[in-house]
Amino acid sequence: MNTLQLPISAEPASGFARVAYHQNLVITPALEMIQEVRVVTMHPSGVPMLEYIAQDQSQTDDQKQRASLRYADQFISRTTEGTLIDTKTGAIVDAKTADVVGQLAFFQRLRLSDLQKMGLPVEKDPEVLGLLYALIKSEISNIDARGGL
Repeated sequence: MNTLQLPISAEPASGFARVAYHQNLVITPALEMIQEVRVVTMHPSGVPMLEYIAQDQSQTDDQKQRASLRYADQFISRTTEGTLIDTKTGAIVDAKTADVVGQLAFFQRLRLSDLQKMGLPVEKDPEVLGLLYALIKSEISNIDARGGL
């Protein structure tokens, strides 16, 4: 299956590695955007924890069931609606900050040069979908950096 995925911060309580998988990018009738991400906890062997649990013959079915609940994939949604951005840094802020704009307006004003400043790999004549995929991955990283994943 083709999907956008990237390693994110470790699971805070256990320190286990995690991987974020893009699930959906929804654009509402009001043009607000909702990004949906699936977060998978990884076993130290490098396989998804749920896969490891299912194949672990040392656990009883009851143990597997409890472990599967504990390490279930997390589905997380974030929206641009009501979210404010600092126009200088691109960071999410509250209304008390100077130079704020709604996150939707921030995205609507982005130019190729802005994406380059953000560190996205923008070529001279980029493919539109390549840019979209890079932006989706960048926003997943931003959400993770803010503690949202």
